[in-house]
Amino acid sequence: MARESERSDEPAVWKPREERRQWPWILLVIVVIGVVVNVLLTI
Repeated sequence: MARESERSDEPAVWKPREERRQWPWILLVIVVIGVVVNVLLTI
């Protein structure tokens, strides 16, 4: 945690990277939900 606090003191270059890291998770969640819906429809 200490390293993250040190990075926060540096220029806000890390923040957009952290936001970009969240996008793959959001896409994965959407894909998983889509697969679950398709499975429920096929049943």
